[in-house]
Formats: sequence, structure tokens, C-alpha cells
Amino acid sequence: MPNFSLELIQTEYKSWQNMKQALDNSKGNCTPFGRYMVDKYSLKNTELLEEQDSNMALLRVIRDHGEGFNKG
Repeated sequence: MPNFSLELIQTEYKSWQNMKQALDNSKGNCTPFGRYMVDKYSLKNTELLEEQDSNMALLRVIRDHGEGFNKG
């Protein structure tokens, strides 16, 4: 699985939050953060894909794909 720096993960999360806020303000639907990361980086991570809570998805990205955090 790919590894990402914590800076990249943080940047992606902030970008996703800005997109979510804009869509919420316009009554649009936003892709959950986990699905956003799976789609953008072609991750093969079903737990992340199914995670609906953005905070848990962020923790899963760090755990599974953060440099120095994962076991792979």
C-alpha cells in the first residue's frame, strides 16, 4: 500500500473539509473522506472505503498509509 507523509494527509483532509463546507452550504452531497482518498489515490482499502465518519477515516489513513505508522 502507498505511504503518505503526514503533511500530505493533513493537506488532503483540509482540502476535503473545504470542499465539504462548500457543498454543505449549497445543499450538495459530499463524498466521505475515506472514499475520497480511496478514489483519488486508488487505494485498495475496504475499511477506509466503508468508513462514514471523517475523523475515523482520517485516523485510518494515518494508521494504514502514513509514513512510519503502518506495518508494511
